Amino acid sequence: MNWNSREYRARVYKITSRIIKSIDPMAKIAVYGIASGREVATADALIGLLAKELRASGEEHLVDWVSYHGYQYEPEQSYFIDGDSLRKILRRNNLNIDI
Repeated sequence: MNWNSREYRARVYKITSRIIKSIDPMAKIAVYGIASGREVATADALIGLLAKELRASGEEHLVDWVSYHGYQYEPEQSYFIDGDSLRKILRRNNLNIDI
C-alpha cells in the first residue's frame, strides 16, 4: 500500500488512536487537519475512508474530533469547505464526533 495514500492514512490514524487509547483511555484523539482550502469532495473522501476503517473493526470510539482550520493561505481565495459542510459529512458517515 502506498504510504501516502488516503487508505494508508486512515489505517495509520486507527492504529495510532488504538495505541494512544490503550495507554490513556481518557485521551481525546483528533484526526486530520481539514482546512478551508480543501474541497468538500476531498474532505468527504478522507472522512469516508476513516469511517469505513473504524467501522470495519467496530472502533468508531477511537476518534473524538476532527481538526478543522478555517483559515486560508491566500485571503482572496474563497472557502471550499465550511464547518457546517464538514459536520454533514461526519453525520453522513455515522461518526458522532465534533470538529
